[in-house]
Amino acid sequence: MRRVLLLLTLFIFLFSLKTLLAQDNCVSLSYMIHDAIPPNTYHFYEVYFSRPGIVDITMYPELTSTAPVQMVVLDTEQNSQIASTNPQTFLSQMLSARTTTPRRIGLAILNPSSLTARISGRLTVHLCGAPALAWALERMTSTSQTSLGAAAPIGIIDTGISFINGTYTAYAYNFTAARAEIGFTDGFAATSFSTSGTSPGASVQLNLNLEVVTLSGSLQRYWLQEVLVIEGNKVYVNINIWNITMVHKDATCTLSPLLATAITGKGTVRFYSGGSGGCEGYLYAYAEPTTKPLGPTSLEVSLARTTGTITIMFLRDGVLVDQVSLTPYSGAYKASLTVKPLLWEWSPIDAELVFAGKSADYPLALLNSGQVTLKLEYLRDSQWSTPLTAWSTGGNTYEKSVASASLVRPGIMIVKPGSTEAKLLWSSLVLVKTPLGLNFSTSTDISRFIKPIIDLGNGTRLVQPTVFVEGKPFNATRVWPGAVVEIKYLIQHLVYLTLPHKRSELWVYDGTRVASLIPEVIDAGEGVRYKLEKITFSGAEVNSSYEIKRPGELIGYYRKQFLVTIKSLNETTLWVDEGTPLKAMLPEVINLGNNTRLAKPAVRYKANTWNLSEAKIIGPGTYEVTYTRQYFCTISLLAGVTAEWVDQGSTILLHASPTVINGVLYVPTTFIIDGEKTSRKEVVVDRPLNIKALYEAVADLDVSSLGFPALYAEASLSCALKSSRNSSLLVYRLRVVIPETSTADCSVSSIVVPLWPILLALTFSSIAVILFRKKKRLDK
Repeated sequence: MRRVLLLLTLFIFLFSLKTLLAQDNCVSLSYMIHDAIPPNTYHFYEVYFSRPGIVDITMYPELTSTAPVQMVVLDTEQNSQIASTNPQTFLSQMLSARTTTPRRIGLAILNPSSLTARISGRLTVHLCGAPALAWALERMTSTSQTSLGAAAPIGIIDTGISFINGTYTAYAYNFTAARAEIGFTDGFAATSFSTSGTSPGASVQLNLNLEVVTLSGSLQRYWLQEVLVIEGNKVYVNINIWNITMVHKDATCTLSPLLATAITGKGTVRFYSGGSGGCEGYLYAYAEPTTKPLGPTSLEVSLARTTGTITIMFLRDGVLVDQVSLTPYSGAYKASLTVKPLLWEWSPIDAELVFAGKSADYPLALLNSGQVTLKLEYLRDSQWSTPLTAWSTGGNTYEKSVASASLVRPGIMIVKPGSTEAKLLWSSLVLVKTPLGLNFSTSTDISRFIKPIIDLGNGTRLVQPTVFVEGKPFNATRVWPGAVVEIKYLIQHLVYLTLPHKRSELWVYDGTRVASLIPEVIDAGEGVRYKLEKITFSGAEVNSSYEIKRPGELIGYYRKQFLVTIKSLNETTLWVDEGTPLKAMLPEVINLGNNTRLAKPAVRYKANTWNLSEAKIIGPGTYEVTYTRQYFCTISLLAGVTAEWVDQGSTILLHASPTVINGVLYVPTTFIIDGEKTSRKEVVVDRPLNIKALYEAVADLDVSSLGFPALYAEASLSCALKSSRNSSLLVYRLRVVIPETSTADCSVSSIVVPLWPILLALTFSSIAVILFRKKKRLDK
């Protein structure tokens, strides 16, 4: 009958525990009570909820008593009952209460009778609400004062309680293996202390809780330790297994029995007196006989189940240290390593990888120098993952240390010299990284974190979310607890784009090169295009390889171009800037050689006609350019030589005027064109012309003197190679002519014998004769 009652009791407890784990923000207490309660006296455990809020309390008693007793939720400050049950000798009635906090609450059993009540059994209490989780967490991670300062096991402590965005959250999970990686820096040194002395070294402990459900339906709990003991510069492994299914705390703290027939391995079952700390009772212990040098070390504990037996494997550096077979009396149905928000016999059902004292004999370690790196992973759902949450201090092992803890990244932390402080290292039920920050979620549904568009304001947004889990692309919205999720986005910036033919607002990806937005050429059709000249972004000139990293105004400055055909001597089709003068593209004169050229270009475009100097490109199409043929013509006159280009078909008037040069009269008589005489008065230009005027050169000399003709006169006229001579007697004027000459380089020479001296002499002679004759007559 007693066995049936026990199985029923365990069934009720398991059911209530499953109910607990289905609730949010709850922590449980489960402890054995063996006590004698005097009449009218309370037996209670006091719980102080210091955080403001509301706590729901549910008590599940599994107690027997020799006298009727009541379950009571007690306000210990007011000494008043918040809720209570009727007196009974077998307590199984659930009791619920709600209270506001801060408040001190007693989880109490009242003996209202006049007889002493001897009670025995288990009490399980569910405490729900943030103040309850805060209280439990403080108890699980508390430090104790020592002569060296605050101390606690330091490392990675997974309590089943997380603190996320200001809110406490409870969680639980099972796993089949735990793996620890331990590293030591150069210069590592630690000392462990006892009340009587010191010992060099310390320990790193992987402490786990094993939950076993037997074939008969009962629940058993074991505490597993794989301890890396550090002695100087050597290390070795100790293995301990404790049965904590029922811990009796009467006069002494006693563990549940551990029979040597139920557990086998390299170690032995031995009695532990509890004198060095902890509860007395039997435990399984094994010490690795060989040591290795201090250095990087991995520890691993894993489970396997065969029919009725649980196999626990302890490994160091991947090498099996011990394989322990655990066979409960009724056989094992299932087993798992577990973390739960549960204080079992007031000890947390947690997982710990901690730096602590070397042993129960030297329980306090001081990290003197160097650092210890700790990494902890669980094998959950066939994959390794980090603890959902890690705190820096724990309370599940007797050994402690004085050191400080700091986070490297979720899953890895560092223990280094410093003061001991309880703090959150990480909280990652589901760690969700987004560009907006780091998020921790108790839900495995991450869809609420995946936003199609995140507007960051100021013209920047995030788009096209891509989910990565554990660094790999992930195409679902539900992940597993402990998953590290990163939601990556592409960055877009709002750009105001101005082009010749449009202005638009565009969302462009970060790093986009402006060349993809502003083309070198924009074809507007019908012989019109735009050719890029320069680019500015928010007022600053940039080149086409510039990458957009912020919102702004992007402007492309273009030259408008037309596709034109220029018909001249030959035909050319090309793109030309609007407004380009054609004189920059075409010559004013085309020299054809042989004193022939093309000049006076005229441009005709549609209904427009310009001379070349005025012509500009105003649109697409054909520009016809016509030239006037010109010939170089030279006209040589005595007045000078005229040389000029004359339009084909023009008429040149052949005309020259008489002129006197150096006393020579030149009278034009005819013209020579290209060596041929002509009598024409005009000539039409149809080729290069060399025109010379022919003159009659006339020297008309006055050879008289004192009114008398010359007795004799002779004159010569020389023009270049030509000359003419004339002479005469008793002549007043003498004329010399060269009929044809084209040069004015003529000279005149003359010989004149005057008449008057002879006449004068004759006169004087006549007078003398007359006078002589007269005198002669007078003399007669």
